[in-house]
Amino acid sequence: MAEPAVDPLDEQAAQIVSGMALEDKVAQMFVITPEALTGYTSVTAAGDTTKTAYESRPVGGLIYMADNLLSTEQTTEMLTNMQTRYNMQTARKDSKLTARLQQIRKLAAIL
Repeated sequence: MAEPAVDPLDEQAAQIVSGMALEDKVAQMFVITPEALTGYTSVTAAGDTTKTAYESRPVGGLIYMADNLLSTEQTTEMLTNMQTRYNMQTARKDSKLTARLQQIRKLAAIL
């Protein structure tokens, strides 16, 4: 019987996770507000403070609330900064993304 094909994304994820410290693996399971990440009471931009906080606590994601989103331009700039400066991808409700995140969390739990 032939072995099932190995998904290159699974191999890449396993390689990345195997090089992570336990603290970073746990941090990846959390999605928090930018206020919780930075310690500020209101966050409407992603700048050096966000970068420093994210580098020290590389959480799995940030969730933005209405208070974080002031205008289309401000929101676009903030999200673009998170994507380009910190390589944090923008998520939306998507069944394929949700399934993939569950696979990654299971893999992280094993490692």
